[in-house]
Amino acid sequence: MTNETGFSYRRLAFVDGRIQAQAGYSKGLRSQWRYGTRTDEVRENYAAFCAEFDLTPNRVVMPLETHTSNVAVVTAADGGGGVSRALELLDVDGLVTAERDLALCITICDCAPVYLADADGCAIGLLHCGWRGTRGGIIAEGIRRMEELGVRCELISAIVGPHICAECFEVGRELVDEFARVHAPEELESVFTEREGRLTLDLVASIRLQLLAEGIGPDHIVASDECTMHGDTYFSYRRGQRELRNLAFIVMPSRP
Repeated sequence: MTNETGFSYRRLAFVDGRIQAQAGYSKGLRSQWRYGTRTDEVRENYAAFCAEFDLTPNRVVMPLETHTSNVAVVTAADGGGGVSRALELLDVDGLVTAERDLALCITICDCAPVYLADADGCAIGLLHCGWRGTRGGIIAEGIRRMEELGVRCELISAIVGPHICAECFEVGRELVDEFARVHAPEELESVFTEREGRLTLDLVASIRLQLLAEGIGPDHIVASDECTMHGDTYFSYRRGQRELRNLAFIVMPSRP
């Protein structure tokens, strides 16, 4: 959807209709989202984003993701970091918060964003899941952090946003051993596919299995079928857009 604010994004809906969190994934021409790079463009992009969700930049949090499994609990004190002032959350690939009107954002390009929210409205989370973070346990860490905020695991719903699809994600054979750390041998058969000498990785299959292992119900998980490499709706690292990024975001609006 493209709105009068000039911020164009794909809205993503949780399966559980009780969840009011607003989740989305940017599309269009806006590609710079981190303070310190093309500062004027970043300010303009966040002005459009904030206008869409009736926020100010000091109510937006952006970490510096480096493909870790580190997840930070953030509050209003973290607002503006990486957006209107210098980054403070370094080597952080996931965010959770119990605060309303505090937008969690990550930059992403082919990796899978995983959005988490609970039906009680206690907390939300957003995880940057490339193969390293997915193999490294960021799913379990994100859920653990939400539980620290009082969330009951059985009430959590998850969305996997646009990402590189299994057909496009060709990987080296060493990754089978890497993922054997988190998956049983029979699970690896659904995570990897070998065809005509090509080995491909299905990120969603791995993420789904790990969400299920953490107690998230199968009917509480939904995954986008949009591939970032197909077409030109989104920026794609593997398609050669090395310095351009999509914005994944989630925010719990104030109670009515």
